[in-house]
Amino acid sequence: MSPSTPSPRAPKDAAGAPAPGPGGAAGALTGPGKESRARLSEGWREAREAIREDVEREGYDERRGVFRMAYGYDDHDAALLRLPAAGFLAWDDERMVRTADALREALDLGGGLLRRYDADDGMAAEGAFLPCSFWLATLLARQGRGEEAREAFERTAATANDLGLFAEEYDPAAERMLGNFPQALTHLSHIEAAQALSSSASGIGLRFIHLDD
Repeated sequence: MSPSTPSPRAPKDAAGAPAPGPGGAAGALTGPGKESRARLSEGWREAREAIREDVEREGYDERRGVFRMAYGYDDHDAALLRLPAAGFLAWDDERMVRTADALREALDLGGGLLRRYDADDGMAAEGAFLPCSFWLATLLARQGRGEEAREAFERTAATANDLGLFAEEYDPAAERMLGNFPQALTHLSHIEAAQALSSSASGIGLRFIHLDD
């Protein structure tokens, strides 16, 4: 290179920082940043396992053989029906089978419809929380308990109005809808339960909603 030729300089971005090398930003991701993300991912995995161990130790009642609503409490919460859906344990894990049966016994408000929980929250009594009953149908279907799943599904699906719309809650004694209407979570839970049942032999011919002829 002759003395009159300017020395090459690394390209800069608009802020004056070195610009990415060959391959642009995508190429830069193959450098130290990738190693940092790998370390970060490993840290998250370790945290996940620590949380799992803590929940299995503190959130599980060894005496009754069921998961509990919260650490140190024996109350029942139908949100526990979502543990397998979150990947925490298998649908047919014996602990989950016992937990499902305990929730059905403790939270049944009539005809198989479940309350959300039985803890005293200082509020007036509410109706059955419909997503929970569809969660139960999903769980039972995934556990291979087809007839029980179908019964839970049919009972909950029967709370829809003549347009096939669901509310947030339902009062089985007064036979009327309660809470928000229509409730998207109920509809999503309804679809999930129908899919779970349809994948089993007991789901053949299952209708999503029941409309009057």
